[in-house]
Amino acid sequence: MRSTALYAVLALMAVSLSPLRSQGLFLTRATLRVCATDFTETRLNGHLLVSQDPYMRSSDHSVTLELSPQALCYFGAKNLLTLRYENDVVSKSAAGVQGNKVGAAYLLELAFSDGKGMVLTSGDTGQHQALFVPGPAQEPEGWDSPGFSAANWEPAKLSPPFTDGTPRLQDPANGKVIPYLLAFDEVNGKEKDRRLFRREFDLDIIPAPGCPRSPTPTWTPRPTATPRPTATWTSTPRPMAPATSTFTPRPRPTLTRTPTAVPPPPRPTATPVPRRKAPPPPTPTRYVPPEPTDTPVRRVPGKPTATFTARPQATDTPEPVRAASAPETIVFVDPPVNIQVRFADGPGHYRLEVLGAQGGVLKVLYDKKVTFTKEAWITWDGTDGEGRLMPLGTYFARFVKDGKVLKKIALVWIKGE
Repeated sequence: MRSTALYAVLALMAVSLSPLRSQGLFLTRATLRVCATDFTETRLNGHLLVSQDPYMRSSDHSVTLELSPQALCYFGAKNLLTLRYENDVVSKSAAGVQGNKVGAAYLLELAFSDGKGMVLTSGDTGQHQALFVPGPAQEPEGWDSPGFSAANWEPAKLSPPFTDGTPRLQDPANGKVIPYLLAFDEVNGKEKDRRLFRREFDLDIIPAPGCPRSPTPTWTPRPTATPRPTATWTSTPRPMAPATSTFTPRPRPTLTRTPTAVPPPPRPTATPVPRRKAPPPPTPTRYVPPEPTDTPVRRVPGKPTATFTARPQATDTPEPVRAASAPETIVFVDPPVNIQVRFADGPGHYRLEVLGAQGGVLKVLYDKKVTFTKEAWITWDGTDGEGRLMPLGTYFARFVKDGKVLKKIALVWIKGE
């Protein structure tokens, strides 16, 4: 009876505590901003958040991402934030980075259902682990998964912004500039070298509304065992065996069956087949040779000899090439405006700059050494090199390789309706 009452009390306590568990905190908003000097891929618990090349996707080499409600479901009690940095430039000095120092910085702002918030940055000391992977080597399998063991990784190094042109992130808590996760600081960096970063952090949250929840286990009390009846053993005297009599069985006669003879089946009667009579021999016919006649002989005239006539060879007429002085035209209403460039002229130093109506350089959108052929979309946000918004008018985008103008585009900024 005492065990049954104890189980009932525990069941009532579990039912009364279940509403309190469902009233936990959950995420309502998450904002991620990443600055990098080369290709960077950011993941949370193995899910891709953003993959970007800042030199081609944004004018200030940064990406700001407001995470969707579906991405909020990636967060849990245990979390893993990973960054994969890839060195895509042979000489960093060509890209405007002094001392060949390259890396990535991030700012992750979290807001909870109680109105409070939390900020995680790349400048948090002692929170990141790093691993260097040279170009031809393979990355460790599952390194961006929460269950991966990074015991042999080294602590990540931090560095301030490398140059005045490097984008800066400010910590909203103290207003200071957030340090970078240093990827490479060698004098001559190698292309396709990678640096992997990991950071683990805990959150006391439950799944946000709309996210799948884990089922709550239901407690069922054990049934009370019924005591077994006590068995009483009573000894019973063993009965005495009766006297044994000798019994001789009566022999039975053996029954022998006599087989019955079965007559063989009758043989089929042969049907006589009539013989075919041989045909009579043919009567010999006397051969009479035909009389000779004069048959005219037909002469076949000879075929004329073919004369080879050479076919005229086709001549490829090159299409007229538009001169660099004849610019294309892009008309837009509100910035930003997207400009497509191609690196089909082979390896070299490419530069895309915006010029004013008088020909002066307002802003450099792309300045990088490219070693492989590809194309990209580059965005101009309508500002000059100091971040000031320009007025309506006509501007020019000039695409140059090693000092040679490849393409010139007229950017006509008009007023919207």
